[in-house]
Amino acid sequence: MTSTRDRVLAEIRQGPKTIRALTETLAVTRTAIVVQVNQLLAENLIRKGTPASDGSVGKPALRYEAVPGYEDSMSEAYQPFSELLVSVLSQGLSDDAFDSLMRRLGWEMADHLSIDETSDFDDRLSRARDHVDQLGAATQAHQDGDHIIIESHNCPVASLVRKNGCVCTAVGQFFETATGQTVDVQCDRSDRLTCRFRIKAA
Repeated sequence: MTSTRDRVLAEIRQGPKTIRALTETLAVTRTAIVVQVNQLLAENLIRKGTPASDGSVGKPALRYEAVPGYEDSMSEAYQPFSELLVSVLSQGLSDDAFDSLMRRLGWEMADHLSIDETSDFDDRLSRARDHVDQLGAATQAHQDGDHIIIESHNCPVASLVRKNGCVCTAVGQFFETATGQTVDVQCDRSDRLTCRFRIKAA
C-alpha cells in the first residue's frame, strides 16, 4: 500500500498544490498532510512555491512544488544504467581507447572542481579527498616515504569497478589532475574492494 508521504509527493509532482488541495484530493486530515509536507520539505524534495490566487478573500494559501531535479534523488536507474554503459563501452572500444576514455573522465571530474593551480599540494589533495568523500569514499591518508597513500575501503563505484577495473583509472587520473602529481593506481579488486592511490608528494 502506498504511504501518505508518497501519495503527497506524487500529487505535488503533477503540479503545485496547497495543503487544502492535497487534503481534498487524498481524503486525509490536514494534520496528516502538514506532517508529510514538512518531512518532504526537510528532505528537499519539495519547496514552497507561489501563493495560490483563487480570488477568495484573505491571505492566499501557499502552494508547494517539486524541487527541480528531484527525479535524480528518487531514481534507482543510475546504478544499472551506468553498469550497462561501462560494459557496452568496454566491449565496443579497444583497451587503449577505453583507458583513454576513463582518463578523460577523471580529468573532467578534477576540472569541475576548479582547483587553483597555484595552491600548494596539501590544499589540492585535501580538496580532491573532500570531493570523493562526499561521494561516499571515506578516504584515509598516510605517508609512505616521499609518497602519500590515499586509501578507502568504501568504494563509491564498487559495482562499476567489479564490472571493469579500468574504472579505477578514472579516479587515479582525477587525483593526478587535481594534485598535479604522478599517481600510481594500486586498487585491490578482490572480494573486499580497497581503493588505493599512491601519490608523489610535492
